[in-house]
Amino acid sequence: ERLIKNKTLLNVIEPVLENKSMAILLTILQRRVEYDKDVLFQFTQLRKQLNVDEEYTVAPLLMKYSHSIHQVRKLL
Repeated sequence: ERLIKNKTLLNVIEPVLENKSMAILLTILQRRVEYDKDVLFQFTQLRKQLNVDEEYTVAPLLMKYSHSIHQVRKLL
């Protein structure tokens, strides 16, 4: 029974892995996941440093921080 299940699963997955478009999609998704992990890590660090409420969303805080950094760089 295990052999049949594993062979069935292999038969379903194998053609997908040989598809070049799926390989490209997989690479893109893996990259996006890594970027998301990095963004969430950076956001968590900022939130801790700035004592921001946990319910605050990521994008507005990062945009504000990015704008602030840009303004400081202009002054230098």
